[in-house]
Amino acid sequence: MRKTQLTGRLAADPKGHLLTNGSYVCNFRVLSENPGDERPIGFNIAVWGTLGETCAKSLKKGRRVYLEGALRFDPENGNPRIFTHPDQTPGCVFEVDAARLEFLD
Repeated sequence: MRKTQLTGRLAADPKGHLLTNGSYVCNFRVLSENPGDERPIGFNIAVWGTLGETCAKSLKKGRRVYLEGALRFDPENGNPRIFTHPDQTPGCVFEVDAARLEFLD
């Protein structure tokens, strides 16, 4: 099972949009503390349907959330998205399809 639970803060305002197939999706990034490291772990979140619409209307950058969902991996290699920070250190971001979300503050 690919279920994950996390708590973190939105890194930017969410962006919601209606897809051509009629589904609504809200996308945002959550930064979660990474014990033992000063850099947080980044998660790209997708919230679908009416919960996604609620997120698009109610969430703002800096808002703290708790969510549960399924991890999505890169279909080519099974890994999270890998990138390089401006200071040349490696980083990664995980993709999550959220099924449950709570606004914490």
